Amino acid sequence: MSDENNAQDPTAALDPIVALDSIADRAEAAWSQGDRARAEQLARMGLSVDGDHPRLLAILAAKAEERGNSAEAAMLFRQALARAGKDPQLLHNLGVALKGAGLREAAGAAWAAALAAEPGRIETLFNLARLKDDGGRWEEAVALHNRLLTLAPDHGPALYTLGNLKARHGAMAEAEALLRRAWIADPTNARVATNLGVVLRRLDRVEEALEVQDRAVTLDPTLADAQWNRANLLLTLDRYEEGFAAYEWRRRREAWHLPDPPGPEWTGGGLEGKRLLVAAEQGAGDMIQAVRWMPRLTAMGARVILEVHPPLLSLFSTLEGVERLLPFGAVEEGGHDLWVRAFSLPHRLGIGYAGLRQPAPPYLSVPEGAVVPPPLEEITAGTSPVLKIGLCWSGNPDFADNGTRACDLLDLLPLAEGARVRAFSLQKGPPAQRLAEVASPLIRDLAPWMADYAATASIMERLDLVVTTDTSVAHLAGALNRPCVLLLAAHCDWRWGRGRDYTPWYPSLRLVRQSTLGEWRACVEKVKDFLATGSLCSE
Repeated sequence: MSDENNAQDPTAALDPIVALDSIADRAEAAWSQGDRARAEQLARMGLSVDGDHPRLLAILAAKAEERGNSAEAAMLFRQALARAGKDPQLLHNLGVALKGAGLREAAGAAWAAALAAEPGRIETLFNLARLKDDGGRWEEAVALHNRLLTLAPDHGPALYTLGNLKARHGAMAEAEALLRRAWIADPTNARVATNLGVVLRRLDRVEEALEVQDRAVTLDPTLADAQWNRANLLLTLDRYEEGFAAYEWRRRREAWHLPDPPGPEWTGGGLEGKRLLVAAEQGAGDMIQAVRWMPRLTAMGARVILEVHPPLLSLFSTLEGVERLLPFGAVEEGGHDLWVRAFSLPHRLGIGYAGLRQPAPPYLSVPEGAVVPPPLEEITAGTSPVLKIGLCWSGNPDFADNGTRACDLLDLLPLAEGARVRAFSLQKGPPAQRLAEVASPLIRDLAPWMADYAATASIMERLDLVVTTDTSVAHLAGALNRPCVLLLAAHCDWRWGRGRDYTPWYPSLRLVRQSTLGEWRACVEKVKDFLATGSLCSE
């Protein structure tokens, strides 16, 4: 036996390339077994002999990526490729690192090169398709997904992402088919199930959608999106007590970004003498809808402090049962004893469908001193009787579903025709630019006099009718008990229910629904019939 101190290196007699490949084999095996430290140690040992060995560089690059240093990883993958040439795996991994470093175009180029070297790489096709979709190049994304599914028809992630893409672009039947296939490929995936439920809701198959959402919740009771989607379906079906209880899940969704106010939350129970902050959430229309419950809180002994969007401050000064108004974001520690989010009130107060009729509107009124816009003053009692109509065609363009619920000014233009009609625009924000583009003399713009919701309320009091899509204007008209026709997309928000032409939220609203998504002409013709026959009463 030889002395241990004189034992020879077992790789010394081997070809250096063979020895380094053996080290690379051992490093890769250690990496795959989860022994990252050993893998890195072996890689560095081999690189001390050959600093450009591609497989060993790839180990260090993967380690850098794992540490969150995508830029370093990309540099190491590029160094490896300088020796390895157009290796598709290295190109794929380079794309991953470049995307992690925020270099999206460079990542796309790396993945395209990987596909040029190996056209059937499933993981690369998938990554590039998602990159194209995220960049708004959805037609290219569809083509890549279809190419992938030709090679791997049961690829669950591709079926899922393509189904979601189709749904976003309104191809609901295709989206349903793809998401069903994705669910078959992965039957325990609650997120696939909940997105399928959303598509079924958009196809107006509400009961079926609820069954699917129930299944999603069973698969993963902690999935907030599934619980929240289920809540929306229950509310759509007028199952308000169940629905508002489940609606509490909205605050656990990733999309929820409002921090809790300081202090304890009110989850029910006595309020006598307590300062209760009702914290704002969602949009201005939602807050107009929610403040109907302030008198109930006062009746329970609460001293109500209400946080609101600044344009609502003047209007809400007329509310019964509010001790103090705060502009959104001005909540301070110590200013209240308890807090509650505005749309948690129905659940806390135990409000069901029948309870929506109380209090009956109007529960808001116009503050004193509102100015009448000159275009309305021009229509005097001495002229021939005219019908004064306010028009609004779009809500906030930043709202994800606004493209579905909004129409175009041209869709409403027929309502401005006729000798007895005077039409006025109540539209604000970017969609109001359509007034200048259409340049119709039939519609007068009142936006310069709509400084806030109190001013808009004052204008509504002088109009005979408001015609609007699903916007805060509809909520304002309803809260003021002013006559209003609400034009609804075939797929609309839960609060408007299904099928009926009235809503217990606001008796003064008449609901007119699309029969085909995106088609407003029949809705407008129905409104014209109402105007001709005077049949605006809905109940």
